[in-house]
Amino acid sequence: MNTDISTLLVFMYRYAVVYFKKALKEGPINTLDEFSFLIVLMTYPSLSKTELVQKLIMEKTSGVEVIKRLLKNELIEEI
Repeated sequence: MNTDISTLLVFMYRYAVVYFKKALKEGPINTLDEFSFLIVLMTYPSLSKTELVQKLIMEKTSGVEVIKRLLKNELIEEI
């Protein structure tokens, strides 16, 4: 039973990623991570980089790379 649930969760995640890429094909957001960062920043507008990365349960280096892309594309600003 646990393996069935795990398998279904993996499939749901994969489908979500595929459809997410299709939905954002024409926009400035390129990845699910970028989208997630923006959603968190809409909820908590003044987080430090470290707090933002921790909220998304990511490694710091990966999170900082996402933040750099968002800054470069002017989707967020650093204060």
